[in-house]
Amino acid sequence: IEVEKDRKKASELFKEAADEIPDAQLRYAFSLVNNPLVKFDREIFLKYITKAANNNNPTAQYNLGEVYFYGKLNQKKDEKLGIKYLKLAALNDQPKAKKLLQELGING
Repeated sequence: IEVEKDRKKASELFKEAADEIPDAQLRYAFSLVNNPLVKFDREIFLKYITKAANNNNPTAQYNLGEVYFYGKLNQKKDEKLGIKYLKLAALNDQPKAKKLLQELGING
């Protein structure tokens, strides 16, 4: 079966699923980034990636930790909150979080 890629439709479907499913929350958040078909809304991105992180998704925890620790996406830098999410990700065996904490000299 050949299916045409439809990023806007995919984003809509991820949002529909994102109210209940942590993996969908993460995917919906990332469907908003670098998608020329939807205007990026940092607050919505943060809402859904935070939901996923708080639902124990280690990839979301790592990425949210980076957003806060480094002040990415024009988010106000909050190293303490960033480290909190990076540590949660490391506790959930997220390898990038473990590596970053090690490079920063912070115990996971």
